[in-house]
Amino acid sequence: MPGPGVGAYWRGTWDYSNVWLEEGLCKGDTDLANILALVTGLTITMAIDMFHTDLARIAGTPGHLRHTIVRHVFSLTWGSADIIMWKGLWDGYDIWAGRAELQSLATLSIGLVTLTLSRSLRSAQSMPVKILTKIKWLKCVCYLIRSV
Repeated sequence: MPGPGVGAYWRGTWDYSNVWLEEGLCKGDTDLANILALVTGLTITMAIDMFHTDLARIAGTPGHLRHTIVRHVFSLTWGSADIIMWKGLWDGYDIWAGRAELQSLATLSIGLVTLTLSRSLRSAQSMPVKILTKIKWLKCVCYLIRSV
């Protein structure tokens, strides 16, 4: 069930950002809304990356109430900022480059070449059902989950 929940969270955050950012704050200016979304999301995720060790120290010991609250606030903040960043990038790309077969093929090709050259293509693939993925030092270790 996590898959549909994650999809719904992404979709809801992405679509709601159209309401409060594009229609509300930017008064229908899609270019400005996408630039703001990209810059805001990038700034927040960068700040969290830079100060995540401080957040871990502030959170305290796992199992305590403060740690639970900080962990959930961290997840919601990071997740929302990441979604807003990608919304700004992809919606902006769709608006500025247009939507057609050429743009889709160019995006797919750039992604595949980048992932292949960085030797990350295999880790970007989705795992089949009933496979538990465990990453140890950039190696993907898979375990088959057996049902009884």
